[in-house]
Amino acid sequence: MNATPRPDIRVTVEHLGPSPLRAPHVVVAIPVKDEEDRIGLCLQSLAAQINVDWDDVAVVLLLNNCIDGTLDRIRDFAPDSPFALYVHCVSCRKAIPTRAGRAA
Repeated sequence: MNATPRPDIRVTVEHLGPSPLRAPHVVVAIPVKDEEDRIGLCLQSLAAQINVDWDDVAVVLLLNNCIDGTLDRIRDFAPDSPFALYVHCVSCRKAIPTRAGRAA
């Protein structure tokens, strides 16, 4: 039997910032990979936009195999965030085939 190993994928989801009052009309998706030094400025710049009803906005951050302090910077920003933040942390490691040809 020729089995292809599956990658080891782990996903955690956190809701940070204010709780939304209703379903958002606008979703801003930001892919992130080790952006500890820049994610705070990115979120601050977004929060500085004018004439925005933040109850209509959700920001989704997809952290892809981050190994630095990016998540900590996002958590530091969250208490002052005008918008709901949803952080999806994805960790994907290569699968190691077992002796039977299946992923461990």
